[in-house]
Amino acid sequence: MDRWHRALKCITDVEDTVVWAVNTSNKRLSLPDELLDGVSDDIGMREQKIKTLLLRGGPRTPFGTLSSLSLLTLRGNKWLDDACMAQGLVLLQKENTKVGIIDPIFHRFSDREDKLRVIRSGTPFDSANELVLMGLHVDNNHWCGIVFDFRPETRSVTVFDPLQATNTNYYGMCDDLLKDLFGELRANMRLKKETKPRQPDGANCGVMVLLFFECYIRGISMPTSQAPQCCALCGCAIY
Repeated sequence: MDRWHRALKCITDVEDTVVWAVNTSNKRLSLPDELLDGVSDDIGMREQKIKTLLLRGGPRTPFGTLSSLSLLTLRGNKWLDDACMAQGLVLLQKENTKVGIIDPIFHRFSDREDKLRVIRSGTPFDSANELVLMGLHVDNNHWCGIVFDFRPETRSVTVFDPLQATNTNYYGMCDDLLKDLFGELRANMRLKKETKPRQPDGANCGVMVLLFFECYIRGISMPTSQAPQCCALCGCAIY
């Protein structure tokens, strides 16, 4: 009986996600044209795409098999978990060349050597990669994004904290981790901060980090202002 109730809850959650995605319009949003190509205006097509994902199992990726259920229940300001972040990173790598990605599960390990083992597992720092993307889970409740840029003209490490609250030090926490895990690399690269836009109430920090990654890869500026609906739109783009 408990199994039946858990299965019913999963189905109900997925139905809620379908309703949310179908009723999220991208026509009322002011975004660069480059960001609109990932979301279809065809509501029926968007709904069918979500329904093709399986409740059990998930796609095979460089990080192993990732749960589709996490993606199927992502909506609104729901927490974007490790599996969702990983699927977003995998999609960005698939659609762009010379991009390395780091498995976000590394932050779950307490031992430094275990973290490094996970980071190296996907060979993100292969010499062929010009950019390396890392979603960083900070303070156990917030996503930040880090881009290692190895192109000679833009060589740097850029950190993005969507929240940018005055009572937090997420940028400092990110830099501390960079120094701990990538000491020599961090010392030889200029640190930059992406400071726009600021995460509004009701927005999803994980989705904003994926938006930051895509804007950086495409070489376009982040939107200067961000409505929660914009983050919802970017969430639809993951499907």
